[in-house]
Amino acid sequence: MVQNVQNIRFYLIGSGSMAEAISKSISENKLANVVMIGRVSPDKMASIYASSSVLLMSLRDDPALSATIPSKLQSYLAAGKPIIVSSNGESANIIGKANAGLSCPAGDAPALAKAVLRLYEMQPAERARLGMNGRKYFMDNFYLPDRVAELVAHFNDIALN
Repeated sequence: MVQNVQNIRFYLIGSGSMAEAISKSISENKLANVVMIGRVSPDKMASIYASSSVLLMSLRDDPALSATIPSKLQSYLAAGKPIIVSSNGESANIIGKANAGLSCPAGDAPALAKAVLRLYEMQPAERARLGMNGRKYFMDNFYLPDRVAELVAHFNDIALN
């Protein structure tokens, strides 16, 4: 379904225990629109995010992963790009609350393909709005200097009472 849309490309960044199996699967399935980049230094990630149209995060169906907010999601929100999350639990909830992109259940390849195509078919202004929503959500909920200031104010309130 997604393979037939020439303008859709997936760039997989990073390496890990599944890298070899993923590379083999890409080759065996002749996925010309999937490119494995490998490990990239953290200082280059901001420019990679900036040059991306959409950011994709997938997590396996695991209760522990469903209950956490990966730092990658926070980075994606901060980047101001639309996000597709293939995950159960809190990550998908955040994308919905933030109106920052689309989500689908973990491990549901047809649902993921539909989400990719749906985002691809959106008007550029609509995709930009999703990215701006994500950036705003990040600033309102995860921006560290603001969270630290809130914590200090809270401690001051406790100490003064």
